[in-house]
Amino acid sequence: MLTGEIGSQIDKIWDSFWSGIANPLEAMEQITYMLFLRRLGDLHRLEENKATLEKIKNESHGLGLLVRSLVGLDHEAAKDAALLYESPFIDINPLGPDGVFNSEQVGELISLLDKVRGNAVAA
Repeated sequence: MLTGEIGSQIDKIWDSFWSGIANPLEAMEQITYMLFLRRLGDLHRLEENKATLEKIKNESHGLGLLVRSLVGLDHEAAKDAALLYESPFIDINPLGPDGVFNSEQVGELISLLDKVRGNAVAA
């Protein structure tokens, strides 16, 4: 929304439309000016939206992780393999995955989680 000086200019233009413009050329000129101001406002909003999206992307450590969290695909275990050695995983075995799988399987599991995290982070 346009405010301040530009907003008051738009209000003046609307007032002139409501009071009646005798010259059709002046009406076209005013309409063109209003369309220009509308486009200017649209461009301003677009830049604000881009800045907001970039801020969200940086705060969420990547747009991919943000999207995954929004759609419910962002499991804590996929964020950090160290979480596999905390509850609820150690509730099954006090050693976490090391107590359930052999070392090769644990390595494969951690590698897979790292790959999922890597795919979630926007390049």
